[in-house]
Amino acid sequence: PIPSIPEIRKTLPARLDPHFLNNKEMSDVTFLVEGKLFYAHKVLLVTASNRFKTLMTNKTEHDGHGSKTVEISDMKYNIFKMLMQYLYYGGTESMEIPTADILELLSAASLFQLDGLQRHCEILCAQT
Repeated sequence: PIPSIPEIRKTLPARLDPHFLNNKEMSDVTFLVEGKLFYAHKVLLVTASNRFKTLMTNKTEHDGHGSKTVEISDMKYNIFKMLMQYLYYGGTESMEIPTADILELLSAASLFQLDGLQRHCEILCAQT
């Protein structure tokens, strides 16, 4: 039998109106993932994890308009989008994660130190 995964204290991520998810309006950072642009807001990202905070202070190029571009390599666009949905929606409740993407999302959640999303993916893995 598969051992149960203990619950951890649930800390909700920072939240921003889902309307701003990948919305160029008022975004101040742009990610380049698989050649596609993804617009985000630094204040949400730096409060979500130290990994994002490090990315925001390093590895960025200014576009001349005050916005930063951060290239994300070794990650599929749809996985990055789900990672951002978790942050903008404030949790996993409204997320639909395809079974085929669980392990990649788990890896991304671990990389970006998003404990709640990581735990959610671990539970989904245990259930499949």
